[in-house]
Amino acid sequence: MLARANPYAGLSDSELAAPDGDPTMLAPCAGGGIDVPVGPANLRAARRVSSPRAFQALPAWAMSPSRAPQLIDARVYDDVIWILRRYHLRVTAAREAGHRTHGDGTSVDLVPADGVTQAVWDASAGRLARDLGWTSACARSGSRPACSLVPVIQFVGYDGYHSHGSPRTCSAACPAHIHVSWSSPCYGSSSLEAPCASVMAFALA
Repeated sequence: MLARANPYAGLSDSELAAPDGDPTMLAPCAGGGIDVPVGPANLRAARRVSSPRAFQALPAWAMSPSRAPQLIDARVYDDVIWILRRYHLRVTAAREAGHRTHGDGTSVDLVPADGVTQAVWDASAGRLARDLGWTSACARSGSRPACSLVPVIQFVGYDGYHSHGSPRTCSAACPAHIHVSWSSPCYGSSSLEAPCASVMAFALA
C-alpha cells in the first residue's frame, strides 16, 4: 500500500482534488495510470466501456516538450499511458477544438520520446502502427476495411496518409506525427464534445 501511495506524496490538495464545477472532469490521479503495466498486451482483446463518462488530464511527462497537459477520455487513459511507455512516445495533441476527430477525447497525435531520426521513428511510432494493424499498403485509408486494424482502433494516420507520418513522408508544413483514434460512436468530431456513450478499450492485464 505504501508503494502505491508514494506517487501522490508530493501532490498539493488542489492536485489531488477533482476540478471544480465540471462533473465530466477527473483529477490527474483518478482512474489509474500509475500502475499501468508495460509488458505485452493482447491488442486484439477489446472491451466496450461506458463509464466513467469523464475526461482525465494526461500527466505532464506524457506530453511532448512545450505542450501543456491535455484531456483524454478517461476510459482510454490507461491505453494511452500503456502506449506511451511501451513504444516510447509522447503526445502532441489530445482533446482539442478545431482538430478533426480530437473533439471527444478519443484521439491522440504522437511523436517519439527518444529523438527525431528515422530509425527512432521506425522503432517507436512505426512499430506501434504495425502492431495496431497498419501497413504501407493500406496507409492511404488508415481505416477498415483497407486496414486490418485491431478492434479497439478506428483509424491510424501514418506514412502514406496525407499530412501524417514519419520524417520519411512528412516534413516542413507537414509536422511528423502518428495519429491514433479509438473506436467510438462519436468518432470524427472536430468540435469539443461531451464524453461519448461508450468507447472501445484494450483489455490490459
